[in-house]
Amino acid sequence: AAFDPAYTGDQPAFAVGRVGKAVAWESFDGVRHDLEDPITACQIDVIGILPRGDTQDLADEVLSRCAQLNIIPEHFSIDRTGTGIGVHDIIRRQWKAKAKTGSFEENSAPIYGINYAQSPTEVKVCEEDTQTPKELYDRICSELWYAAAKMFEFGYVKIGRAVDSAVYEEWAARRGGSKVGQGKKQSVEGKDDYKSRTGKPSPDRADAANMLLHVMRCTNAALIPKAKDTEPDKQEL
Repeated sequence: AAFDPAYTGDQPAFAVGRVGKAVAWESFDGVRHDLEDPITACQIDVIGILPRGDTQDLADEVLSRCAQLNIIPEHFSIDRTGTGIGVHDIIRRQWKAKAKTGSFEENSAPIYGINYAQSPTEVKVCEEDTQTPKELYDRICSELWYAAAKMFEFGYVKIGRAVDSAVYEEWAARRGGSKVGQGKKQSVEGKDDYKSRTGKPSPDRADAANMLLHVMRCTNAALIPKAKDTEPDKQEL
């Protein structure tokens, strides 16, 4: 699961999905499509908007949902940028008492907090990549968006029926490129620029979905997309 607190007056978004070995997928008309070769892939089951509230209210709502879904802390990611750090810290400290999932000895649960300004990871996105995200992108926010795009391009993500269609518009509307002074590193436009250009609110649904895919990538070594015609590594054989 992943949560975007949306502390800029926008909508708090909560995304839930699953990752594992896929042998087929079903289209919206109910037709089953068998995969030629099973792959480790992702499904986004739902992206919901949570009621606004103060820091404790939001934390309680998220903890309640994680408890119901039996989500362990290592599989939960949250935006802790700016004022979002308050919700992050409360969830981390109250997980054991309220969500009651996972096994850890510390008082603070090992949830996956993401500060959008921090440096990208070194978790390779695709099989063919010769560089790590740290070498390709200017910050982790950009890694989340570009990594999600690659996972969709190679067919490693499917969308459940309960996902609000507004997320597609948000994914498609945000622009990317290379910033002056950042060399050839890729970047996504800032939230203020996005909102000013489109006249739309922050892409909170897309952010929550991207964080969900990110925590799946970082906790599942088998989830590494590759193009259809790429031969497997000798290690795989």
